Amino acid sequence: MPVLLNRKQIFFFFIGIFILLFINSVAFADGVVPCTGAECNVDSFFTLINNVMGIVFPIINAIAFCLIVWGAILMITSYGSAEKFKKGREVILAVAIGILLIYGSKFIVISFLGGLGGDTTWFENIIN
Repeated sequence: MPVLLNRKQIFFFFIGIFILLFINSVAFADGVVPCTGAECNVDSFFTLINNVMGIVFPIINAIAFCLIVWGAILMITSYGSAEKFKKGREVILAVAIGILLIYGSKFIVISFLGGLGGDTTWFENIIN
């Protein structure tokens, strides 16, 4: 006999999977903080930002992918319901705008620092 799950159970299932993936990525993030005590300097701060973003960006990408799939499922299963189709389209549009803002901000920071003559190699390696 098939098991029927309601939306709340499905939501908590996906949240549980996300938490497990997040804990896994943080647990294997050895060396996130590059220095201790008096040996820390400005370069260590930028290395810390690079290390944290190396953990955060894959999680953001995974969440964005899941939300796009969720929006597509809503659109596919709308069965002619304009309201459900519109909700799926809004989810996909919101994710697209969010991703554009995140990656656009990276572009703006690199352009600004590069225009000032600064070294942006630490920031360019975050997403690549």
